[in-house]
Amino acid sequence: MAANSVSPGFQNEALRYFRAWVIFDSLEKVFRDLHEDVKNLKVRLDDIEESQTFINRKFEETRVYHTDLSKLHDDVIDLKCRSMRENLLFFGIPEEGGPDFVDRSDPTTGISERVPNEDCIDKLKTLASQKLDFTENLLIDRAHRIGPKTTGKVRPIVAKFNQFQQKERLKKKSNKLKGSNIYISDQYPKEVQEVRRELWPIWKKARDDKKRAVFVKDKLYIDGVLYKCPDPPVPSANVQAPGNPRGAPKGAHTRKRHP
Repeated sequence: MAANSVSPGFQNEALRYFRAWVIFDSLEKVFRDLHEDVKNLKVRLDDIEESQTFINRKFEETRVYHTDLSKLHDDVIDLKCRSMRENLLFFGIPEEGGPDFVDRSDPTTGISERVPNEDCIDKLKTLASQKLDFTENLLIDRAHRIGPKTTGKVRPIVAKFNQFQQKERLKKKSNKLKGSNIYISDQYPKEVQEVRRELWPIWKKARDDKKRAVFVKDKLYIDGVLYKCPDPPVPSANVQAPGNPRGAPKGAHTRKRHP
């Protein structure tokens, strides 16, 4: 046998080791790539966690801001209600024709001044004495019509009383106006009026059921318990959307007076 000859067994062993080395080298490359991918994923996860922290912080700031804004809104409504505490609205009192203000000259000085065309305070005093049997002298700081004049429409009169107690005593006499076109109510901000308008059907049904139902600003109490509106039902696909009933003429609405 030649000295440089290699036995088949040695060749097979060398081939086996070579193949193992190739597999090991491939695996090492795979592991290096995996390690790099894990590092990149960790960086991305860190970025996501940082973004989530930022979002959570901003969400909390927004929640606090919304809470403060809601409280501020409630405070403003409360201040409006307090400013109207001595006010009453009178509906259905006949209105004078002509403009709201006219120019009148003082016969002594000859100076012309712009004055109301209608004495609303005098009309309220006449109403109190003749329709309500109210014998007290009404102490009203000011009274005037609300809104622009419209043909065929009688605007309400808002009156600010000097004394809250007298205003309440006069309001208690308003049941004497039953059957007439005149009625009296407290004045509230627009936001409170809208809530009361939505709750009015509930108030009326409770009264029809002989229950004690009273409004306190924008809250409705039935038999001493605060009424809470139920959650609205989820509309079904076959249910007709609220609005004009089928077959009803458009614009056919019934106007009701709200308390």
